[in-house]
Amino acid sequence: METLSSYLLTFLLNALWQIPLIACVAALAAWLLRHGPANHRHAVWVLALIASAALPIVSTCTVTSQRTTTLAFTVPAPTQQGEPAPSQNATRMASSAGPLSRTIAYKQTTATALALAYLLLLSFCLAKLLRALILTALMRRRSAVAIQSPVLRQVWTRCAESFGLSDIQLVTSARILTPAAAGFLRKVIILPETLLRSTNEEELTTAIGHEMAHLARRDFALNVLYQLLYVPISFHPASWLILRSIEETREMACDEFVTDRVLDSCVYARSLVSFAAAAINAVPKPSYLLGVFDGNILERRVHRLLHRPAVDLKRARIRLASSLTAMVLCSIGTSGIAVKAHAQNSADVEAKLKALEPLMQHLSEDRSDPQLLDEVQQQLAEILEIGRVSCRERV
Repeated sequence: METLSSYLLTFLLNALWQIPLIACVAALAAWLLRHGPANHRHAVWVLALIASAALPIVSTCTVTSQRTTTLAFTVPAPTQQGEPAPSQNATRMASSAGPLSRTIAYKQTTATALALAYLLLLSFCLAKLLRALILTALMRRRSAVAIQSPVLRQVWTRCAESFGLSDIQLVTSARILTPAAAGFLRKVIILPETLLRSTNEEELTTAIGHEMAHLARRDFALNVLYQLLYVPISFHPASWLILRSIEETREMACDEFVTDRVLDSCVYARSLVSFAAAAINAVPKPSYLLGVFDGNILERRVHRLLHRPAVDLKRARIRLASSLTAMVLCSIGTSGIAVKAHAQNSADVEAKLKALEPLMQHLSEDRSDPQLLDEVQQQLAEILEIGRVSCRERV
């Protein structure tokens, strides 16, 4: 348990400062790409989520596999006549060799309590994810195969050809008030019963086109993957901001996908507003059904559709490549700076003092060995750190 708590605390300490840094870099990159396609900003936020989940793990593996020092001391060696005194700076450089890191010590009870709290949060998030997947599967099972009217069949065929999709099942349910899509391999689009009876071609094209855009982009499977990446870092508010931005840019990317291939942007925006008016009292749907109003940014989406700026794709791609490169370089640089958590208990001081006795004996015999000096400095630093932790706990 002691080793597990040290690993978990190291992960949490590094996540506390690395995730906000990544979120800030991603926000700056998304701002620079604000006039470009929405899928470019979506790619930036997806990379931010991957980096936020991976960097604390990389830092934890790095600092726990290498010995680091938290404090440097100088043990002067006796100088012979005519020999210069050893340099204090040289001793410090020798003692701080290795990855740039800092060790923070915790009392064992504190470390265990924090680790257990994190594991409980992890279990809760995994249970919530599993429940949402089960509700999604039940929603699909309880839906009935839709009987297509001539207008609906025409719209369905045109959208499927526009997105290059096939083998998609259309079902209907009275449990939802807005269209939704789901499925990994067996993909379905769920329409509310009221919309199924509609003869308005524009509304049907908007609903079916948007959900087919999700399926063409494989958003359902990717959304589950993003949720899995989010679970270990769900304790951090900045990770929620990253996941929220992924949802928002995903919806905007689908809007652009539909208006580029199927429907005029003004007609599409008008239909979205009509759906919103009909779904004011909508029952909350399972988390992993992809609906028309995911992201809760309808006003921004409509404004973007009606005032979509002209895009220079070549310049936009250059900016995207530059932004992704900057994020990768930032992640690589961040991985070289880490914080290490060390769980201490009352028996550590006695054990370390016993381990220090033979080192001090060897040091009294030969004070010119730099490796021996480094080892003594390491042990002294850890003993003093335990003392500081004990004092803080008493206070």
